[in-house]
Amino acid sequence: MNRAVIGILSFLAGAASLCLFFMLQRVFAGSPLSLNDYWIPFIFGGVAGLIVEKWRFQQKDMENDLKNKYAALENKLEVQRAELMGSLKELEKSIERLESSKDTVVEVKSTTRKKPLILIIDDDDQILRMLRELLEDSGYRVIEAPDGEKGLRLQYESRADLIIVDIILPGEKNGKDLILKIKRDFPDVKIIAISGGGELMGPEMDLNISAKMGADRVFAKPIPKAELLKTIKKLC
Repeated sequence: MNRAVIGILSFLAGAASLCLFFMLQRVFAGSPLSLNDYWIPFIFGGVAGLIVEKWRFQQKDMENDLKNKYAALENKLEVQRAELMGSLKELEKSIERLESSKDTVVEVKSTTRKKPLILIIDDDDQILRMLRELLEDSGYRVIEAPDGEKGLRLQYESRADLIIVDIILPGEKNGKDLILKIKRDFPDVKIIAISGGGELMGPEMDLNISAKMGADRVFAKPIPKAELLKTIKKLC
C-alpha cells in the first residue's frame, strides 16, 4: 500500500474520530443529533453518528429491560413472601391445635388404660367365686387357677399385675413355693397371701412365713372385703 493511500486513510480516520468526539459530547450533554451537526462531511462521521445514536437507544432499551426484570422479580418475591407468611400462620394454627389436643390425648389414654389384671390361685371354689365377683364388680380383670402349677402357667402367659394366692394348695407347688418362684421371675408383681390354716400350724404362722418370703400383704380367712379392695388399690 502506497503512502498516498495510507495518508488518505489516516486523514479519514482522524476526521471520523474528531467527529465522534464532538458528537459524544453532545450525547452526554443530552442534546439530540442530526446530520446538520456533523462538522466534517465525511461518510465515516455519518456512520459513526448512526452507531452512537443506535448505541444510546440500546442503552435505554437495556435500562428499561432491567427495570422491568427488577419489577417482575420484586413482584415474584412479594408473592412468595405472602405465601410464606400464609404457611407460617397455618403452621402456628397447627401447633396451637396440637398443644390444645395434648390434654385430650392424655385424658383419653387415662380413661382407656386397662384395669390391672389379677390372678387368683385357690383350690376353694367358693373363695374363687367370691373373689372373682368382688374384683370384677370393682372393675378389675380377673383370671383364676385351682392349683399352683396352673397358676404359674397362667402367670407366664398373661403376666398378671397382682396375684392372690392361698398358702395351702394341692399338687407339687404350694403357696410358699409359688411366692418364691414368682418373686424371682416377676419381681415387680405384687402378691397377696391368704390362708385359713393348715393341719400343723395356724394361719398366722403360714402368713408370717409368706410375708418373709416376699408377699406384699397377708390376709387370714375369712377375708375382709373392704380391706382387701383397699389394699389392692394401693398396690396396683
